[in-house]
Amino acid sequence: MIATVFIPYLWGLAEGTFFFIVPDVWLTGLAFFLPNRKMAYRAVMWAVLGALSGGLLMYFVGKQTPMPQLTLRLDRTPGISANMVNQVAGHLRESGLISVFNGMFRGIPYKIYAAEWGRLSGNITLFLFFSILARATRFLVGIFIAQIIDFSGNKCVQQWPTKKGAIFSAFWIIFYFFYFLILGW
Repeated sequence: MIATVFIPYLWGLAEGTFFFIVPDVWLTGLAFFLPNRKMAYRAVMWAVLGALSGGLLMYFVGKQTPMPQLTLRLDRTPGISANMVNQVAGHLRESGLISVFNGMFRGIPYKIYAAEWGRLSGNITLFLFFSILARATRFLVGIFIAQIIDFSGNKCVQQWPTKKGAIFSAFWIIFYFFYFLILGW
């Protein structure tokens, strides 16, 4: 229960506001290591609810905070730069909320979209709708890929159970190494 409800919810909430490690780490871990794979899919619902809670908080922070101060606040979060905040402002002006989907493939944190949409006083119902679609899609894709890798590893790699922890850890370490390297951290 804790692994599939509280941790995904709190992680989604934290990453939606101030934390910089995505809930995908936990969710893909569930899909990769738990014998009951359905628990990972159940955890997605809670991670999405947590992300929505964090997104709502950031929406209202954005609504109450002028642009220069909002950029400074977001820029203090690891994994976010002032340039990202400015990009999101442009994306939302040009493409509206569809840009939330584009951001998930560009490595742009969701919390920026939430805060910027609030700053623009955008429709909150539409924001929640697009947030559910974008967050759930990314989380589900991550789980699906983790399950494919685990299935393939079981079929193709000798001693897979003893190696998969190292492979899982190495993936996320390398992912964040390059993410922060690209950001110039």
